[in-house]
Amino acid sequence: ADDCFMSIPFLARLGAMRNEKYFDDAVTQVRGFRHYLYMEDKNIYSHIYFPEDKKANRIPWGRGNGWVIFALSELLMHMPENHPERETVLSAFCELAEGIKACQGKNGMWHQLIDEETTYEESSGTCMFIIALSRAIKYKWTDDSFRDNLIRAWNRLSETCIDEEENVMGVCVGSGCNKEREYYRVLPPCMNDDHGVGIFLLAATEVDSISKL
Repeated sequence: ADDCFMSIPFLARLGAMRNEKYFDDAVTQVRGFRHYLYMEDKNIYSHIYFPEDKKANRIPWGRGNGWVIFALSELLMHMPENHPERETVLSAFCELAEGIKACQGKNGMWHQLIDEETTYEESSGTCMFIIALSRAIKYKWTDDSFRDNLIRAWNRLSETCIDEEENVMGVCVGSGCNKEREYYRVLPPCMNDDHGVGIFLLAATEVDSISKL
């Protein structure tokens, strides 16, 4: 799922800057990741597909799902409104947004495994969900029903994951991949990890932008 972000935003920018054929390549990526990783019964994504087993691990790692919806939001921001495959991308975004909404923790943040509230509240994935849902409201990809969810998430994040010295806490360490849930459960949170600092700043910017709407 991480690789969704490594390919799609790059292709989206190439499409906007050089040649619209790159939007078609980006849509191919959207379809491919969805085919191999999307769990239709939960509207969220597995972390990885194992070709040797011909199946995904069906483990919804928080940051993995964050990479996917963040990437889809990047594509929607750059893709022309009249592109023939825009509805394909928008549908994938909205379905994942609904799945993420359903998995939100009772305190407002999302967890390390987003379908397991017994795992810790994880800040980098929460930031990516905040970014994507803020953009959905700002650009009217969805209705306004997600506003309460992202505000609850932002309030919890800013109250518990930033200290007086502006350190960013609760960021899962860099991860490999695994077939067992326990692998993800025991990946520890850390402070000021590269996966969390920049994404927190972008989340703050996006929340600020919708506060003016």
